[in-house]
Amino acid sequence: KSLHTNYLIYTEMITILLIVTSLLTIVTGIESATVRKSKYESDWVRGPMGIMHHKDNRLKMDTITGRLSRLDFDDSAIGSSGSLSVSPSSYNNGDDLIVSWKDIACTHSADWIGVYAPYLYATSSSSYDGYIDWAYVADESSTYSQGFGSMTFSSVMNLRSPLIFRYYSKNSTCSKNADSTWSLVTSSTDISPIDVDEPTQVHLAFGDSYDSMHIMFVSNSSENSYVEFGISTEDLSKVIGSFKTYSADQMCSSPATSTAAPYFSTPGNQHKVTLTSLAPATTYYYRYSVGDSVSELKSFTSAPSDSDITVKFAAFGDMGAYQTGTLGTIERLTEHVDEFDFILHIGDISYAEGEGIEWDVFGNIIEPIAEKIPYMVSVGNHEYDHTSGGEHDPSGASGQGYHPSWGNYGSDSYGECGVPLYYRFSAPQSALSNTIFWYSFTYGPVLIIQMSSEHDFSSGSDQYNWLELTLQSVDRSAHPWVILTTHRPMYCSENYASDYKVAQNMQLLLEPLLLEYQVDVVLAGHYHSYERTCALNNYSCVSGANTGIVHVVVGMAGMSLDSASYLKTDWSIFHDQVFGYSTITANKTSLIFQYLHNSDDSVVDSFQLSK
Repeated sequence: KSLHTNYLIYTEMITILLIVTSLLTIVTGIESATVRKSKYESDWVRGPMGIMHHKDNRLKMDTITGRLSRLDFDDSAIGSSGSLSVSPSSYNNGDDLIVSWKDIACTHSADWIGVYAPYLYATSSSSYDGYIDWAYVADESSTYSQGFGSMTFSSVMNLRSPLIFRYYSKNSTCSKNADSTWSLVTSSTDISPIDVDEPTQVHLAFGDSYDSMHIMFVSNSSENSYVEFGISTEDLSKVIGSFKTYSADQMCSSPATSTAAPYFSTPGNQHKVTLTSLAPATTYYYRYSVGDSVSELKSFTSAPSDSDITVKFAAFGDMGAYQTGTLGTIERLTEHVDEFDFILHIGDISYAEGEGIEWDVFGNIIEPIAEKIPYMVSVGNHEYDHTSGGEHDPSGASGQGYHPSWGNYGSDSYGECGVPLYYRFSAPQSALSNTIFWYSFTYGPVLIIQMSSEHDFSSGSDQYNWLELTLQSVDRSAHPWVILTTHRPMYCSENYASDYKVAQNMQLLLEPLLLEYQVDVVLAGHYHSYERTCALNNYSCVSGANTGIVHVVVGMAGMSLDSASYLKTDWSIFHDQVFGYSTITANKTSLIFQYLHNSDDSVVDSFQLSK
């Protein structure tokens, strides 16, 4: 009896211990998930279909260095066990999809589910490669080892094509050890958009004058597009738009010309409607449509005609579609969007590098911001730089890209040579400007000049002539502040020898002109960091009014941060290698610049200029 009593006590203690351990595991798991999925945590990346990935434990993000690319796969046949279903079985843009699986005979902690859009690619393939997003089943389901479970792909994009979900196993042969390859065990049926023509990825851009606005969106439809707009929701006027698209053979070279996943994917039709004769500084309501597909009602505020106002905008470069710091920047901009008049994204936009679907991802993630305020982009090396196929270059530049003897300009666009940027975005046009590649606009007391560091800017070039004319033409009584943006900086003290040489030559070729016309601030990216200089004139700090230019590198918005050391200089005032964004607030007499960290939205560096 004593032994039996002790046995009962022992078993009860074991049971309690197991329950407590289980509860601790659940609590710890919840706590871990909360930290893991923090929107500002720079160690985590939000995938295109809502799955969170640790920066050191992701199957993708590119097919050259991605983890899966270094492993073998067997896609020859679907396994003999298991099934996978998706709920709902069709979706609208932004919906959540719950993926469930069951009856998986043998499992492994490295099993994963990927989502694919195979019909977007002209060249079919059964390979694992080309997935849009993925997740380990062990990370998303506590029951995966029992052969069943579920996970959620959130805010799924309408890619104008059916999606397919596939379960890959590392133990499909039910051996004691993991298989040497992953095998495709089971796959879902086609999960189609409810409305394949649904207009998505809407974004605004300033038109050629203060009283105009471009509204752009993507749709599968080739019917006429329209925007209904007005100052009252009850009285909307209707304006017809146009559309254009592009194909793989319009790119400059491979891999962007490849029609197999994950490269060129059908981009849909890029629709644009231009609103004109807008009343200044007025809230307009609008909705856009193509065929029978109509958006919800949205709103924006038109540009002012008066320069005697206060303007505030955000500026940054090098964000990307789903890079390490992208999510934090997008969330901060979304939180503050109602404070801003527009956005400046200074090159290295999506980092698609030939993988077309990443442009769709980028258009989708900026929509909550760009549907409310103009999202003004400029070109970077990862959109444009190329070494062949120059006859396809939409900027009209001669040769095979810009390759000065002192430069390190290569093929960083992976053959895109500016084509997707040109077709997907718009900008104001004026004398000698060049579509999205170089242009300018005024807003209140500020003149913004967006130049291209990826094109010839030497004296006598088309771009230099435009820049000089733009600087000559500005009315400084109306627009006392002149801000130039360029993807590559003229001043940066990070220790990258080849980039530093480029900066030296940019300074030599451009600074005399900028000083002559008293440019106030130069904003740049390219370096994945933040750095601010003193007011500079030929590498010397100056203090007199209108005698120097403050240069700021703001390339810390998303792409993996730099870790290089810094050169010792007298002109570098502050530098930082942390994810964040910057803002500028200006009236006719004062300009305030602030740099903020994504993690806590704190102001880390700032300066003020006065007129």
